[in-house]
Amino acid sequence: MSAPEEAAGTPAAGPTHFDLRYRLEPGDYAAAVRLIAYTPFERLTLVLCTIGLITTGALLGTLLWFGVEAQLVPLSRKTGLGLSISVAVTALLYLYYFVLWPAEFRSSFRQLPGALGESRLVADDKGVTQTVADIEVFASWIAIRRIEETSTHVALFLTRTTSFLIPKKSFGDAAQAQRFLALARASKV
Repeated sequence: MSAPEEAAGTPAAGPTHFDLRYRLEPGDYAAAVRLIAYTPFERLTLVLCTIGLITTGALLGTLLWFGVEAQLVPLSRKTGLGLSISVAVTALLYLYYFVLWPAEFRSSFRQLPGALGESRLVADDKGVTQTVADIEVFASWIAIRRIEETSTHVALFLTRTTSFLIPKKSFGDAAQAQRFLALARASKV
């Protein structure tokens, strides 16, 4: 190995235990996001944002109601239009927060040409090398902090939010996936 290759962190050629080829799609990254371990502070922030949405919707609806109440005084006593406006504004905020924003978030994965498409993952005694769009990333087994498995993916986390994501369909069969996980868990220690 040349000095530049060593400096770049390219692993030395060793016995390869796994050589997987697969295609990463936006849905794979959405699955990886669900595996991220959120801190208690982040969970509290999410709860407070949800409470804030409800409060903001009710407040905006009430302000809108007070704005039109003078013109609709006869109707205000009969229809409960103020409550309807509050519920509608809250529903619109929920639509944005729980439907539109996640859809935008998922679509942002389509704009990752360096992370989508044909991929290759090679696992050997030294670590894991993933190649996507001619970008090669190597991590020794010691650098793997957490290993997660779902029904459709295996994720080797380098940080709390960064991982090598491997669709299980890239394995020949379930036994090969289990052998890979056994190698990862044994090598990580």
